[in-house]
Amino acid sequence: MSFCLRMATKNDKLEIAKAMVAASGGICDFLLGHLPAPLSPHKILSLEVARDESRLSYRNALIASLQQAVIGVMLFYDWALLTKQTEQRLIDTTKLDCFKPFYDFELQNTYYIDTVYVHPAHRKQGLGKQMIAWLENHILKNQSATGINQLSLYVWANNRAAIQLYRRVGFDLYKSIHSLPHPEFAAQERWLMLKKL
Repeated sequence: MSFCLRMATKNDKLEIAKAMVAASGGICDFLLGHLPAPLSPHKILSLEVARDESRLSYRNALIASLQQAVIGVMLFYDWALLTKQTEQRLIDTTKLDCFKPFYDFELQNTYYIDTVYVHPAHRKQGLGKQMIAWLENHILKNQSATGINQLSLYVWANNRAAIQLYRRVGFDLYKSIHSLPHPEFAAQERWLMLKKL
């Protein structure tokens, strides 16, 4: 299989949004599912991805494609942007508060991998590993300007396949954190994993 890795363009906004929803483990539907039709989590996220200044912007996304079809997406940005939660205008804050334990602390000089998604037909072929390696090379090339010296990501504690991948490429468990309970979303454990560069 010969796939191509490239930075996303604004035209990739819907594919990025679909990947975010698929990889979120229900969080996107929980946070954005209350909006009236024709709005949907995919539509709202694609509008946010199209915004140049958003932390969720296409400018912060890597696309893996095969014969022009998007088969993988990785969204990444500086951890400092994570704590700003610029998308609050779209979300019921009582729902957003469930996830406050995940973002209510600082990590210095860290890029956060928000989303890693590989289409099910292309999993277990090394694509996730290659996307992470691409990001590491991108960071190392720009390290003197950015000061970034580690990667971080969250993974659901029960997602053993993803945890295996992240451990294989050098991530270690930093801490285990539970979301706060909400009547519409059960508290769940996520692992924050870090990799020094």
